[in-house]
Amino acid sequence: MRQTRVPVFAAIAGLTIGLAATLTLATDVVVLRSGTTMEGTVVSLDDHEIVLEIEGGKSILDRDDVRSIHFDTTASQLATDDEDHPGDEDDDDRDGPVFRIGDKKTLDVGDAIETNRLRVRLTSVDVERVRVVDLFGKTSQSRAPYLVLTFEVWNIDNRKSLTVQGNPVFGEKLVRLETGAGDEVEAHGFGAGSAVDGALRDADTIGPGDREGHLEVFEIPGDDDESLELRLDLTRFGDAGVVRWRIEDWD
Repeated sequence: MRQTRVPVFAAIAGLTIGLAATLTLATDVVVLRSGTTMEGTVVSLDDHEIVLEIEGGKSILDRDDVRSIHFDTTASQLATDDEDHPGDEDDDDRDGPVFRIGDKKTLDVGDAIETNRLRVRLTSVDVERVRVVDLFGKTSQSRAPYLVLTFEVWNIDNRKSLTVQGNPVFGEKLVRLETGAGDEVEAHGFGAGSAVDGALRDADTIGPGDREGHLEVFEIPGDDDESLELRLDLTRFGDAGVVRWRIEDWD
């Protein structure tokens, strides 16, 4: 079968026009950072490239050139869906690949996971002080810095709200951070009635089509820890499934 390596500049526009005429039943859509969309079937992907099966062959795309991947849809349907979500005129804050749950064992910082109802992206990992809101609504800055994980949580269901669930004190945690050796990195709390400013709280709702920011705060790992793995149970944001991110840089 013919294979074609596709640069992000020349020939993409013509290829996309051809796809529109021939792949009306395409199952996947790849959106390039240039804004071009390509339809076909994603047959493999890794940290470096994505192989898209198209009419008459395969296109090999550099991952750095890809903004997002949308599975089980078409370009026309994707355009319709985008119109239904407020704020889509500003796409820059959602740059990065999008994977269907189960398609990639461990994601990288910047990647997003998508179900039929929810999209969650781990956008950044930083060591910094956080703002804390106490029981009386007073806001202050933490005295010490912490490891702060920043998420974008997007309800892509146009009909139903999602309800946030707090991380349980006992039993299996919905959000768990581990070192490469398997040791748990403790989540940091600020006392009863207090919450991190910018974090979603237990029983908060995310309305249909709404997009929210969220923070998870942990103690800073030891100097000997070279990598971390975040395990997120999507029950945290009112859905189902488990996703993992690999974290290799947090200084």
